[in-house]
Amino acid sequence: MEALYSIIGKWPDVYKVRFKQYIQSFSLNLNIAYTEQAFLILPFLARKKGLLILVVSMLVLGASAQAQVPPPMTSVRIVSPASSPYCANSIIEIGVTSSKNGNTTFSVHVVRKSGNSFVELEQLFDIDGKVIISHNRAGNELKYRVRITNASSGVERYLRVMPQQGTESGQYFYSASSFSVIGTPVNQGSQVITYGATTPGLTATAYEGQTIVWYDAATGGNVVSTELNTTSSYDGTTKVVTSTFTPSVTSANTYTYYAQASNSSTITCPASTARTPVTLTINKKPLALSAFDASLLNKVYDGTASASISVDNMVLADIVSGDGGAVFLNPSAAPTATFADKRAGENKVVTVTGYSLAGTAAGNYSIPTSFTVGGVTISRLGVYGMFTTAPREYIEGDRTAEVVHRWLRPAVVGDPVVKALMASDSVSHSGGTALFDTEFIGTEKEVTLTGASIIDKDTGEDHLNYELLGIDAYPLGVIEKPLPVTLLSFEGKQGSNASVNLSWRTATEKDNDYFQVERSQDGRAFAAIGQVKGNGTTNVVQAYSYTDGTAPAGTVYYRLKQVDYDGKFEYSKVIAVKASGRNGAEATLVAKPNPTPGKVVLTSTETATGPVTLTLYHSSGRVVAQKLVEQGQELSLDLAGQVPGIYYVQAQTATGKSTTRVVKQ
Repeated sequence: MEALYSIIGKWPDVYKVRFKQYIQSFSLNLNIAYTEQAFLILPFLARKKGLLILVVSMLVLGASAQAQVPPPMTSVRIVSPASSPYCANSIIEIGVTSSKNGNTTFSVHVVRKSGNSFVELEQLFDIDGKVIISHNRAGNELKYRVRITNASSGVERYLRVMPQQGTESGQYFYSASSFSVIGTPVNQGSQVITYGATTPGLTATAYEGQTIVWYDAATGGNVVSTELNTTSSYDGTTKVVTSTFTPSVTSANTYTYYAQASNSSTITCPASTARTPVTLTINKKPLALSAFDASLLNKVYDGTASASISVDNMVLADIVSGDGGAVFLNPSAAPTATFADKRAGENKVVTVTGYSLAGTAAGNYSIPTSFTVGGVTISRLGVYGMFTTAPREYIEGDRTAEVVHRWLRPAVVGDPVVKALMASDSVSHSGGTALFDTEFIGTEKEVTLTGASIIDKDTGEDHLNYELLGIDAYPLGVIEKPLPVTLLSFEGKQGSNASVNLSWRTATEKDNDYFQVERSQDGRAFAAIGQVKGNGTTNVVQAYSYTDGTAPAGTVYYRLKQVDYDGKFEYSKVIAVKASGRNGAEATLVAKPNPTPGKVVLTSTETATGPVTLTLYHSSGRVVAQKLVEQGQELSLDLAGQVPGIYYVQAQTATGKSTTRVVKQ
């Protein structure tokens, strides 16, 4: 073996370098620690037959080389910085030497040893965009700038190069020396808690041989925890350093801390590339809200969906112990409470909004923008009904009254708000039975209405929001003495031969002697023109008619004078009829002597073709005498028994009537 050392010692320097490269490559592949004393490996090689043969061959070759330079071998090394550790994300310069002439492309990796093999950590690329390639002549070293990243963090890292062309294609060649990389710590998870919970530790990991310091800023800032006051652990299997730091903050907010790793106190990588942010988020603690007393939200229907609430009727729950006086509802807030609708009803839900928190600890809490309160009641609005009735005639044993008008009034008489609300909702009451206090004739009689209910005047449902508390009695009811005749209708129509046909009907009659038909041309001064016999007393509908054969042309007015047996009378309504008047010259009736103390003789320009009815009317319209004169007899009347005054004599024939004025002396 000494002879072997002696022979190698006589080799030229270039050949010694070549031999050293082989020894280094073999030692790395065989997991043998390489040192500068490469010859110390020879005893090991002596035990490896294959390698020993190779070494012997080299020695024989060296003995006969006579200073011939061996061919160069592929190699890779870090040119600068000259010594490690290097900072992750920093730029280093590497040199690659090719064993062949011409272009050769290389792949370069950072690796770490794992047992008898190597684990790739990252591939390196020229940051200037150049392909890592060696060219020109063999043994020429070309330099490239590459960025080494956090993936290579740790100790005992090597460069490995693999040619992609030539006889060494696919073979691995390693850097002679190992190096270290100070990596950026790895965030092991930001933390999120709720205010009031125990503050957790923040954890970051680095690599073997490193320590972690915590800062409060991405660059510069203050140290908030050093390696001396963090809990660190070393995992020998994965070669990871773990550091846990527990912040002292407690208020709700998001806090960011920065973990920075280093190999020693004398080497510090730039914070901008070496610090890893780790956040602690303390969320605001949500508080629950409720009503202190839901019944305080109850109300009487007022036409709105709003309710009244104050912060005094609101309760906060889940406040952290010790914050009782430091957080509370803002007393100056004006919360609002709103029902889903305005309808009266029970078990309704109110939504409350418009409140806020106050106090020194308010920033650590959150409250919902709204909350609901159930079991709230909108009571129906109590109102009273009012009404009026129509006067009616007395009917034996009958107390019923006819309601004419109905309306509602507030429980508090005159309340303008409720009056406006009822008008807006358009409500009233309907139905029920109205009764006079007695059946007897009288005025200012009290009428009561029972059994009525509130309704909508339109098609809405607002009546459901009201309660009918009662109905005021009507104090002005009237039961009148019944009329002798109940007139159902009274009509007049233009007939033939310029006549006007009058007709009327009665529902009931009591002691009805006759109807006197009266006519007027101005609607004010009426004169009797005929008489129709009544039916005494009856409850059966009766029909009557009368023909005015002497109606003048134009608008003619008629009325009926109903006369009882005892002489009492009532007038009907006045009707108007458009009359065409008689064709040709109207018959003229002349009375002589006129004035007369007694008997008066009548002559007519129209010759009677049948009997003539002579009727004597007082100027008041009352019939005082009537006489039937057969055809051919003298037309005369005796006024001797009448009081002096003005009278009218009417002669009625089958073809018409004529009237003349007579003065009784």
